[in-house]
Amino acid sequence: MKRPFALIGITYLSVQAALFYLESDLAAAILTAVCFIGTIVSLFILKNRNLRHTVLCFCLTAAFASTIFSGYNIFVKQPIVDKYSEREIYVTATVLEQPTMQYDTYRYLIETDSINGKIEKLKICLSTINELNVEEFDRISCVLPLKECTKSQMIADGAFLQASVNKNFAYIVKKTDDKPLYYQAVKIRENFADSFEQNMSQDCASLCRAVLLGEKTALSQEIQNDFTRCGVSFLIVVSGMHLAIISSFVFLCIKKIIKNRVLRSMIMLMCAFSFMAVTGFAPSVVRAGVMLAVVYSGKMFMRKGDSLNSLGIAALILTVPNPTAVADVGMLLSFTATLGIILWARKISVYIMGKFAKLKRLKKPVEFTVNLFAVSVSATVWTMPISVLMFGKVSVFSILLSVILSPAVSVLVACALLAVILYGFGIVSIIAYPLTFVCEQLSKYVIFIVGTFSDIPFSSVNARKPYFYICLALIAVMVIVGYFVKNKANYAVKSAVISLCVLALGFAVYSVIDVNTTVINIYATGGNTVTVKRGKNCSVVSCGGEAANVYYAVSDIMEDTTLLDFLIVPSDSDGSLLYADIFQTKFDESDVLIYDSKGENEDNGNVKYFTVNKSFTLNLNSETKDEAVSTESGVYQYISTESTAVLLLDGNCKAEDILEKHRKADYIITDKDGDNLQDICGKRIITNTDDANAKDCEDMIFVRDKNLQIVID
Repeated sequence: MKRPFALIGITYLSVQAALFYLESDLAAAILTAVCFIGTIVSLFILKNRNLRHTVLCFCLTAAFASTIFSGYNIFVKQPIVDKYSEREIYVTATVLEQPTMQYDTYRYLIETDSINGKIEKLKICLSTINELNVEEFDRISCVLPLKECTKSQMIADGAFLQASVNKNFAYIVKKTDDKPLYYQAVKIRENFADSFEQNMSQDCASLCRAVLLGEKTALSQEIQNDFTRCGVSFLIVVSGMHLAIISSFVFLCIKKIIKNRVLRSMIMLMCAFSFMAVTGFAPSVVRAGVMLAVVYSGKMFMRKGDSLNSLGIAALILTVPNPTAVADVGMLLSFTATLGIILWARKISVYIMGKFAKLKRLKKPVEFTVNLFAVSVSATVWTMPISVLMFGKVSVFSILLSVILSPAVSVLVACALLAVILYGFGIVSIIAYPLTFVCEQLSKYVIFIVGTFSDIPFSSVNARKPYFYICLALIAVMVIVGYFVKNKANYAVKSAVISLCVLALGFAVYSVIDVNTTVINIYATGGNTVTVKRGKNCSVVSCGGEAANVYYAVSDIMEDTTLLDFLIVPSDSDGSLLYADIFQTKFDESDVLIYDSKGENEDNGNVKYFTVNKSFTLNLNSETKDEAVSTESGVYQYISTESTAVLLLDGNCKAEDILEKHRKADYIITDKDGDNLQDICGKRIITNTDDANAKDCEDMIFVRDKNLQIVID
């Protein structure tokens, strides 16, 4: 067993991530059984000593990780949730971080000093409409209505409870002068951000803040979605790549000045730790920082570091103290991308450069491009399973854009860092202005390229299809088999061809099936956002919910089409009208039908309004009819095919206002779980509920974190 820390650390991380996202007792039971069988096999059957030790180490580590994770949930997390969820409590708490802002909502991470007068330490995610008049590490006293936290990033930070308050939120602030050392790192981050905002345009400044400081939320939602659709979100999430750029830049500056190996290594370690602090100890940066620390610690003692062992040590440092750290998807992407680069990048690069053995004049630029391509391919392929499982999409242009944009982002990070440092040195700050100009132009270039590719139809592919998972499983099997094949190059080519053929065949078969299938997609937006799709025909028959989720729904729909046959807005609430505006901006529509309860608007082109006590019937596609009825209490739609009927209720539509012929349906989709629906037949699908503990049952489904798709023909 050559790399024990790699095996232990990566196994520990993988097991905890699997248990966290599967949320299944069956998965834990299966894992326990596998570990038991593996242990027996390794002890009594395997003859090869090295293989026996490897299998035994894997099984023991997996069993230990499972035990720790289950114990943490049972004895730490769940008691907190059971004790305080769905309760209103009075807290005195400390603000731990700068707020993040998204969709006009400020999100604070606070840690309680006392709860209802009793000393108790708990982390809480506090969401507010207005920005609070507090600084980091100030203390606030307030009453909070608590629920179980559903935000993955906050869970990763150890916050198992959340509270959302309105604009009338009352709180008392106690300013503190006794700030921890980390407060200085926070102020440096704020100064850096202010430097960008004062000297650059808004979008460019936001991009610089994202790539240097990890403040992704500073970017507009549209730009964030462009990066996501193109599969290059890693460029705007501060990570190991950014730390590598900065450390290389620092090393280049000091290597001629400082000759002492130990002193130089210590300076590099201090720089790495400082960058981790300034970025808020983002898990992806901590991972890279630990690996860098192992490398330079080895150099101090004339030891050569091992990348895989360093990665394993980083995994243990992040997950052993906090098992819920695996809730951070960015951390998982960072680890898998790094693992792929370590295992594949060099081999791919050597193989390709072997084809250019006779090249002399252009060898350096070719080698640079090949290395960049090898790193991009390795990272993209290894992160693909997580991207598919978490986001359900794969970008067609991710590798190409990674090769095109990575050099620009590397230069941008180095110039941005040097510029913000120089701004603090009086007269020397004049040198920062040319660097700021370079940052501005590079930012515009990156935003333009990403925006252009994002607008290309089907720039990202919806991977939530059965054939895609089959292809993914096949690739995993072939990768494992490949390690036992002697002629790996020939095997790799054949495997790639087989994988593409299976993917193409699956796409062809599914396309034929898809043309003849009508499906209703219900999006987890906290309200009714529903589409009806059959082949190339797609209509949005309702749009509503929390503004924070509209762009996700839009992005998901755009993976299949950019043309809507109908956009129906059955509610004139501010949220629904906001959704409608965004849909109209992003899609071409044949007809837009908007409910206007007051009758104040006039038809304009393809935009038509309907008022109270009016009804109409639309043929959404060749097999699906939509009867929309406007009543005194609200609007409902009766969507039907030959075999299935769906009743879609928006707003406060009352059961007694529903026509007798529409009172029987296979499914009832509603944003409210009201008692007034008891007389309506059908399985209820609830898209919004205040009860976080409500569970799916035989006649009721709650759409919260994941979208729901039902086939109606």
